This record gives sequence, structure tokens and C-alpha cells, in this order.
Amino acid sequence: MHNLGQELLNSLLSAESSLIREACIKIPLLSNAGTLGQGPGHTRSLLEHLIETAKRCTLSLPDDPILSLGGLFHDIGKVSTVRYDSNSKPSFHKHEIVGSTSTWNILKQLGFANNICKDVSFLVRHHMFRFEEIPTPKSIRKWLFLVGKNHKRLLELRIQDRLSNETKRNLPAKTSQHLALEKGIQELINSQKPIFKEDINLSIDDQQTYNIDWNDIAGLVFKDPAKNNSDFLKSFCERTYGRK
Repeated sequence: MHNLGQELLNSLLSAESSLIREACIKIPLLSNAGTLGQGPGHTRSLLEHLIETAKRCTLSLPDDPILSLGGLFHDIGKVSTVRYDSNSKPSFHKHEIVGSTSTWNILKQLGFANNICKDVSFLVRHHMFRFEEIPTPKSIRKWLFLVGKNHKRLLELRIQDRLSNETKRNLPAKTSQHLALEKGIQELINSQKPIFKEDINLSIDDQQTYNIDWNDIAGLVFKDPAKNNSDFLKSFCERTYGRK
């Protein structure tokens, strides 16, 4: 890892806002976040919001640098996607998608290992997850399939992102929807072992060869776990999808 990457990681693990800020201003995209406001509901710059979220993630789970990095970068895509309407109100369409790519590139340039780049970028990409007010078992099962073992980090990131917004700090840390989602996840885990995307028996080469609709694959293995078989799934993909 490069010196600046180590400095950034050490600052996050310290949970000291001033040290995190010192490291961030040496990284151009994060430095640019220091001059960007986020519109109604926020009173501080984007950079201060990111620093506060990262600090809270560290204090919540001190031994999980992936979560702390996710907290720092979760809204970084807003820098590149900001647009203003006629009333100067900002919007950040698809900032989670743009931010995921930016996060990967920055962490890679700082010398972080590929698995760290992958996990942190994943958190950034999926931190805007949405559910109906009362999540259904079917929607929870599909979400768990897609986000896999990172679901705990995503839930924790959602809490710390909420608490880092000073206008919501006096509200409950978890919304009623969040509580319902946690309850639904636990009930699902207690009733049957969830299937995660990373557990699907398709080689990386096959995943990259076909235009796979993962909802189809999820449906197959939910109904019949025995179909989570490399030969069956490869044959299914050959019959069902075109090659990329």
C-alpha cells in the first residue's frame, strides 16, 4: 500500500475527524467534496458528511476497515453527478453507480488490495438500497442473494449515514422500515439458509461470457437448491442467454 493509502487507513482507524480530513484533502475527488453542498436536509459540505459517516462506522465496528472506507466513499459519486435545477437545488442521479467506479479507481491508485477495492466499491454501489415499507420475504430473499455476506455492512452503513446527518441525529437510529427489514432477515435465516450470489456454482469465466439475468438464477436455486450445480447452470445459461 502506498504512503497516502496507509495514512488514509490509519486516520480512519483513529476515528479522529482532523486526521481523516488531513488525509482526504490530499485526494483530489475527496478534496473537491469540501466545496459541495447537498441541498435541503444537510447543513454541512459533502466532505464533512463523509468524514462523519466514516468516523461513526469506525466507532461502531472498529475492526472493520471495509465498513469505514465504505462510509468515507459512499457518496463520493455526488461530486461528479451534481446537477442544479432552476432553483439551484442539487440532484445526484446515479451517484452510487458513478461513485462505485470512482472508489475502485481511487483505492487502486492508493495501493489497496483488489479484494478491498471490490468490497468497498460494492458498498458504495448498493448503499442506496430500497424496500417497501414492510419488506416481504420474497424481496428480502432476492436482496440477500444479490448483496450476499455484505448485507450486515450495508445495514450498518445505512444507520451511520443517517446519524451523520445532523438534522436526523435526534431521531431513532433505525427507521421502522429498517427494523422490519432486520426482523425479516433474521426470520429468513432462522427458517432456511439464505443463498448468496457468491455461492452460485458458476465459474467467473461463465459469468463473464453470458448476459445473465441474476433474478432468473435466484429463482431457480430458491425453488430447487439442487440446481445450484455448475453443469446445470452452465447449460441453462447456454440455452437462455446470449453471449456478451
